Amino acid sequence: MSVPDRSQIEIFSKGPPSKDFPRETYVQQVIDVASWSEQAGCTASLMCTDNSIVDPWLLSQLLLSSPAPVTFEDKCYKVDNLKMSPPLAPELFPGILMSGSSDAGMAAAWAAGATAVQHPKPAKDVDTHAVPDGEKSGVRGGIIARPKSSDAWSVSHERLPGDRKSQLAHPLAMRVSDSVLHQQLSHMIKEVGEVQGVYWMWPFQNYQTFCPYLCGSYEEVADEVSRYVRGGFKSFILDIPPGREELQRTQALFDCALRSVAP
Repeated sequence: MSVPDRSQIEIFSKGPPSKDFPRETYVQQVIDVASWSEQAGCTASLMCTDNSIVDPWLLSQLLLSSPAPVTFEDKCYKVDNLKMSPPLAPELFPGILMSGSSDAGMAAAWAAGATAVQHPKPAKDVDTHAVPDGEKSGVRGGIIARPKSSDAWSVSHERLPGDRKSQLAHPLAMRVSDSVLHQQLSHMIKEVGEVQGVYWMWPFQNYQTFCPYLCGSYEEVADEVSRYVRGGFKSFILDIPPGREELQRTQALFDCALRSVAP
């Protein structure tokens, strides 16, 4: 398997859900996350959707209605009511991300030429040929890294503390959910426990996120990320960022991880 360079790695941030912010400040929060993501060099900021939050197309329209046009290779693109002019060049066509948590989902994603997104196992359990040549796959998870491991874990527990009400809600939600992804993560907690190295399931167990986290020193987390890259994963969907600085740290961490992958 060839080792990808930095330009082949996609890093997506995740926009905040409307249920977590007052309506008066929510739109500005979405704009802020998109701005942080652009400044940190992320591929894109993703808008989520389910039955409890506002429509992602409306949010996307707000972001695209910025008075500043987008310029690429000396061509100026403007968006008006989700209509772009001039016509988009083929190399700028948007990518498609699809759930790849089940075998059927992964096969469907690859058949459609999309990126199959999984919630990852601990990196030590990822085969170096986890993704077949020619196919695209990615993983979703949060990252909290600091120069010292103890500092990273201190930030992690402060940002995502335990909550008894959420702990009681989690097993109830898993019993009524038909999501293969959620069932896999719940099963993984039983197998590996709350923590395995830098791999942390506590936020999911507390019903605060729907993905695992990687927590530790820059070196520890970069090593974990590099193992996913060696397995063929080239797209990484990060959990909701608390600020611009966290995204900038993560970008630097990925640069470090790719240097360790290079022969």
